[in-house]
Amino acid sequence: MKFRPAYILLFILFAATLALAGVDLDVGTKLAKPNPSGVDVRQYPAADDMELGHIKWVLKLANQNIADFNNFQQLDDQGTSARRYEIAFSSYFLAMEQFHKFPAWQGPIANAMDRLNQKMLEKTVWQYWAHESQGVTKFEPKMDRPYPSEKDPVKHRNIMYSAHVALMMNLY
Repeated sequence: MKFRPAYILLFILFAATLALAGVDLDVGTKLAKPNPSGVDVRQYPAADDMELGHIKWVLKLANQNIADFNNFQQLDDQGTSARRYEIAFSSYFLAMEQFHKFPAWQGPIANAMDRLNQKMLEKTVWQYWAHESQGVTKFEPKMDRPYPSEKDPVKHRNIMYSAHVALMMNLY
């Protein structure tokens, strides 16, 4: 292996910078010393088997084809698909696991969150709004006539879907 003078100069500058900053380059003796910060890695929260199984399940759901909603079968109180809730809370779960338990395991979780975001924007997830935008008498008992139908789920009055989409994008 041939060392170029520029690399040697960079290494000398790097070592000098560390020495001026007070960093000790004697790594061999530091490994034998106790941890000076007092951090005990055994005290970190760890995921149990049930939690790991749940993570695997959510990763499996997220990694399906974007238009494939197998295993997203929950219904809401109106009898329509509640995929929006399943997708949103799966994303929140992954974000919490990423932050609290797996801060160094970013790749698969970030990819899954991206795919969940894409799934949330699929028409089959938000098409319920064309019907519900006309009003739901269960929630508005004094409603005397339906509102005009809205096809855009983020344009007017759908604060729940809009908030889920915004939070999912921000967590990603």
